Amino acid sequence: MARGGSTLRGALILGALSVTLSAASAEPYGRAPSVRDDSLIALARVLGASHYLRGLCRRSEGEVWKSRMSRLMRMETPTGPTRKAMTDAFNAAYFAAQSRHRTCTDAAMAEARLYAGEGYRIAQAMTPKPRPPAPKDEEPFEPGG
Repeated sequence: MARGGSTLRGALILGALSVTLSAASAEPYGRAPSVRDDSLIALARVLGASHYLRGLCRRSEGEVWKSRMSRLMRMETPTGPTRKAMTDAFNAAYFAAQSRHRTCTDAAMAEARLYAGEGYRIAQAMTPKPRPPAPKDEEPFEPGG
């Protein structure tokens, strides 16, 4: 993928995340994980793998994905089990990618593209959809007419 395309995709993912993420989501300890939590954990996994793979193949992106993870944590403010699960997912994906790829190869770049696509899909699924406008009556209602 051309450098401009990957930059655009990264910007789209970050934009979708920015729209999606709430500034303060309270999370009481001991509650069952929600679908949103599962999505946040999946995004953390994508960001962890991307942090390694994109840094390996595009040195200029070395800290970009780690910074996006930090931003995600600041915006979502997860606590307790979700915060730990997100951190663990990020780190596990980073080290798993590192164990598979020691140098930048076509396979490493292909995997990075797969993660970018997965991150985009997760962010899109988490993004609130605009509600359609309420239907307008064609003719005004006139009682007794």
